[in-house]
Amino acid sequence: MDRQIVYPNALPRTIDHLASGQFAMVGFGKLAEAILGTATLVDGFTCTPTAPASLSVNLGPGQIYQQQAIEGTAISSLGVDTRVITKQGIKLNTDAITLSPPTTIGQALNVLIQVQYQDIDADSIVLPFYNAANPSQPLAGPGNTNQQLPTTRRGTVAYGVKYGVPQTGGTQVTPSPDTNWSGLFVITLTFGQTSISAGSITPYINAPLIGAKLGQIPQGVQSKQWTFAYDSGSSGSTIVANVVPAPTAVGDGFTVSVKLARDLVPGATLTVNGTSGTITKTSGTPFGPADYQAGAIIDFVRNGANWIIGGSSTATDVVDSPLTRTVYGAGADFVDLPTAFTWISRRRITSTGSVTLQLPVAKGAGKIVSNSDIYFSHPDGERVFIVGQPLTQPVPAPSAFVITGNSGGARVTDTAAALISIRAAYQTEITFAGGTGFRVTGNLGSMQDILLTADGQGSSKDVFLSENGLVSFTRVWAAGGSGRGIAAGNTAYLKMFGNCGAVGCASHGIAATLNGTLLVPAGVVVSISNGARGFEASYASQMICAVASTVVARGNFTDGFSAELGSGLYCSTSSSSSGNGQAGFRCSFQGWIQAFGTQSTGNMDGYFCEQSSHIDAQNTTGSNSRYGYYASSISDIYRAGGTVTGGTAAASPAVGGTPGNIGAVIY
Repeated sequence: MDRQIVYPNALPRTIDHLASGQFAMVGFGKLAEAILGTATLVDGFTCTPTAPASLSVNLGPGQIYQQQAIEGTAISSLGVDTRVITKQGIKLNTDAITLSPPTTIGQALNVLIQVQYQDIDADSIVLPFYNAANPSQPLAGPGNTNQQLPTTRRGTVAYGVKYGVPQTGGTQVTPSPDTNWSGLFVITLTFGQTSISAGSITPYINAPLIGAKLGQIPQGVQSKQWTFAYDSGSSGSTIVANVVPAPTAVGDGFTVSVKLARDLVPGATLTVNGTSGTITKTSGTPFGPADYQAGAIIDFVRNGANWIIGGSSTATDVVDSPLTRTVYGAGADFVDLPTAFTWISRRRITSTGSVTLQLPVAKGAGKIVSNSDIYFSHPDGERVFIVGQPLTQPVPAPSAFVITGNSGGARVTDTAAALISIRAAYQTEITFAGGTGFRVTGNLGSMQDILLTADGQGSSKDVFLSENGLVSFTRVWAAGGSGRGIAAGNTAYLKMFGNCGAVGCASHGIAATLNGTLLVPAGVVVSISNGARGFEASYASQMICAVASTVVARGNFTDGFSAELGSGLYCSTSSSSSGNGQAGFRCSFQGWIQAFGTQSTGNMDGYFCEQSSHIDAQNTTGSNSRYGYYASSISDIYRAGGTVTGGTAAASPAVGGTPGNIGAVIY
C-alpha cells in the first residue's frame, strides 16, 4: 500500500492529506478484491414492514462492495483517476420507502428494491482561506466569495425502486435490476392493498449477498449452504435449482444438491442457475419411473451436457410413509406390474410405510394383457397392495350361475356364461397369454378388485400361485388357467374376503398344497366348472372356512371339495357342493373334513371317505346319484343327523358302527 512522505520544516501541501486518504482507500480496495473478488457484493440490509403496517417498508443498514473509478471526479487538488478498484459503500441509517399498488382490479405487480455504490461530496461549509498576497488577511471561502465547499467524499449506498409491469394476479414478473445496480428485495403489491406485511417481502433471488463471514465458512461448507437448492421447477420432468450466490460458470465437476418438489420423471432435465442438461445415472443410462421421489435430496454432478445422479441424502431406497403409484395406461408411474415390482425391489418399506399400486379401468378390448409371468417377492411384501378399480356391481351370488353339467362341453358353455356376468362387475382385468401367470413368493399385503384370466395355454399353469408367505384377496377371481385357478403352496397362507372365486380352469379351481393354508374369514368363495376339483387340500395342507363364510363348489369335473394326504377342510355350515362329477366332499389318505351342516346334492356321491380318513358329516343334507355317504379302507364318517340320500343306497357300509368296506365305519 502506498504512503505519503512529508519532511520536517517543509510546508504542508493539500495533496499530502488527500493522497494519504486515497492511498488507504486503494489499499483497502485491493485487499477487498483479494478476499471478495471483483464482482459486486452486498452485506447486511433488511427490508421489513413499518409498525404500524403501511404502504412503506424500512430498508435497514448495510454495505456494498463494487468496482468504481478511483476518482470519478476531481477532489480538491486530486484530479480524475479512471483506474478501477473495489470501493466500499456504507449505509448506516434505516430509511422508509413508500410504494404504490396497481390501480386496476385483479392486477398485481412486483417492486424491486435495488442498490449501487455512489461517491457523494458532502458536509459543505464556508472554509477560512488566507490571501497569499497578504497572509494576515482572512478570506471567507475561495477568493472571499463566501462559497461553501464539501469537506467529505462519502462512499455511500444509493437505493432505488423499480416497478414491474402490472399483470393479472399470479402472473406478474419481477423486473431486472438496472445496469450497475443490484437487486435486494422484491415486494408484491396487489390492487386495493393498504399495507405491506412480511409475507409480501421476499429476497431477490439473484441478490449478490456475502453468504457467510470467514468464521462461518466451515459450517457453510458442512451444510452445503452454497451448493444446495430447492426444486422450483413446474413438473417432475423439469427440475430447476438456483444456488446463491450464483456461480460464474457451471462446468464439468460442478456439484449441486437439490431437494425434489416432485417425483423425478425419466428423461427429466435439470437447470442450475440457467445451465441445463439431461439427468442420467452414473453409468449414463436413464433411471426408472419413481426411482427418485418427492422430498429426496439428490447430488447432481455436471459431466459434459448431462447432470449425473451422484447420490441421495434422503432414503429414496426406504419407503417410510404411504405411497400410491399408478400402473398401466397413459401417464402412469409404471408401464406395467413387473416394472413396478423392479422399482419396489430396490427399496425397503418400514412399518410406517406402504406402497399401493393402483391399476386403471382395463376391461373388454382394453384389458391388461401379460405375455410373460408376473413374479413378486419382497422382504416387506406385506406392505404392498395391488388395487383394481371398484366393482360397478356385485358379482352374482353362487346360485345365480347357470350350471348345465360337469362334462367338458357343459363346462365350456357354463364358463363362458359365468365370465359374462363376472366381467360385467369388474373394471380391471389382467389376462395371461401363452401359458403365463401370477406368482408370489413371500408376503403380499393384498390384491383387491381384480379379475385374473388366462387363455388356457401352457402345461398345468396356475393363474395365481402363492408360496412361502401370506397373501390376502378381496374380490379377486381367476379363470381359464391350464392348471389351477388360485393356489397356496409351500407353507403359503392365502386369505379370501368378499366375493372370490375360480371358474373354468383345467385343473382344480382353488387349492392348498404342501403345507399351504386357505382361509375364508368372511364373504363368499365360489369354484365352478373347473376340470378337476372345486376345492382341494393336499400334502398336509388345510382350508378353513369361518362360520360367517359361504363356500360353494358347483359343476366341477370331479369332486367339489377334497382333502387328502394328511390335509383337512373346515367347512362352514353355509358350504355346499352340487352338480360335480364325483363326490361332493371327498377325503382320502389320512385326510379329514369337518363338514357338519353342509349340503351335498346332485353329485355322484355325497360324502366319500377312504384310506384311513375321517369326515364329520353331522346334520348334512342333499341327494346324490349313487351314495349319500361312502366309506372304505379303515375310514369313518360321522353322520349323526345327516339325511343325505343316494340313488344306490343311503350309505355304504350300512350306518350303525359295524365295520365294512375294508374296516370302514359310518356312524
